[in-house]
Amino acid sequence: MFAIRLRFLRTFRGETLGRALSGIVAGIVVAFLVVVLVETIGLQIFHQPEGMDPINPESVRQHMAEIPTGSFVMVLVAWAMGAFAGPWVTRRITGSTARWPALIVVGLFAAMCAYNLVVVPGPTWMIAGAVLGVGAASLLGLRISVPRRS
Repeated sequence: MFAIRLRFLRTFRGETLGRALSGIVAGIVVAFLVVVLVETIGLQIFHQPEGMDPINPESVRQHMAEIPTGSFVMVLVAWAMGAFAGPWVTRRITGSTARWPALIVVGLFAAMCAYNLVVVPGPTWMIAGAVLGVGAASLLGLRISVPRRS
């Protein structure tokens, strides 16, 4: 118990706190960029219905039945890749001792995915795919070996 408390307090000192905050910001930015990149590639592969604006949630809801299944799959792939990249980058920056910054990135990313599913409800299978894909990718991003920073 005492060792856990000391390790937690060390995290809030000087350079380590700055590294943790930098890691959180970098992890969120990288996760967002990965999602945007993969979804943009998906828009090029799977053409969207005429008149649909993929950035406007109301337009997407109106054209939901016309959207190709591959487009939904690309969204899930983008979310999974972002869910992996965010905590992985955070852990690369913060080092392997403190996991709480990467857990913050996972929580924020999962909340953004849940919000997206509420604003633009997709097919029912997409919810299960999001939970499994984002969950598994987040765990992998948290668990993959990160070299110890000196």
